[in-house]
Amino acid sequence: DVLAQAVDVVSCAVRTDEGQTLFLEYRALPAVLALLRGGSPGLLAPSVDVLLQMSSESREEPFL
Repeated sequence: DVLAQAVDVVSCAVRTDEGQTLFLEYRALPAVLALLRGGSPGLLAPSVDVLLQMSSESREEPFL
């Protein structure tokens, strides 16, 4: 489905510093947290992956 594809794209994008910067700039965290709360099994793993990637060190901006 389209939502799963979008989460996969975000998951890949936040592996780069530029993607992490865009994630923060567009304030995407509430959207990812909503996916976690929604409990859809297919969206949990990619959503957690996004959060893990964002919590890794970035040269651009701190997430935590």
